[in-house]
Amino acid sequence: MDTSPASPKPHMFAVDFERHPSDLGATAIVLADAPEAALEKVFKLFPEYRRVSRRGHVFEADFVEVDWETGRALVIQRKKRPPKLQDPGDARQEPEAGELEGGQPL
Repeated sequence: MDTSPASPKPHMFAVDFERHPSDLGATAIVLADAPEAALEKVFKLFPEYRRVSRRGHVFEADFVEVDWETGRALVIQRKKRPPKLQDPGDARQEPEAGELEGGQPL
């Protein structure tokens, strides 16, 4: 029986590099646990991008589709949504039309 703690599932990260302002750039897609680890994996795969790393952008990808015939990739960025924190006991009622905020009539 394995009693070691389960390792976190790796996430899919896309690393975009822009070589010069009018260039479309290059995108590398890797599996990693964190954005820093993704950038290090890309630097191991493509060491020539290390010197242009200031223009690199790392983001978590939700969906990636690669067209192998044209060499293009479609990457959909994962949106981080903060959890909704709402206490049902602290529900404030909005003032109705014709009332002040204290519930007093106008």
